[in-house]
Amino acid sequence: MLARKRSIALAEAFWDVLPSLPLKVVEVTLEDVRLAARIKSRNRLSYADSFGVVLAQRHNAVIWTGDPEFLTLGGQIRLEWLGAPR
Repeated sequence: MLARKRSIALAEAFWDVLPSLPLKVVEVTLEDVRLAARIKSRNRLSYADSFGVVLAQRHNAVIWTGDPEFLTLGGQIRLEWLGAPR
């Protein structure tokens, strides 16, 4: 998305910064796959975004997004809105 919206050079530079960010890699379970499929079937989210919802719920994390499709989830997850004002 960064390469498409901004530039390939900026997207490539992001990969250099990524290891320094306070991120945690988590494993996905078969139950997570099932829950993501259920979320996808009930919402207009991509399968990848549905996994984000499952993992955010499991880890009590906030999803930072500007994707308006997340707004349809109501109070199911905590969102930090990065898009245009609603």
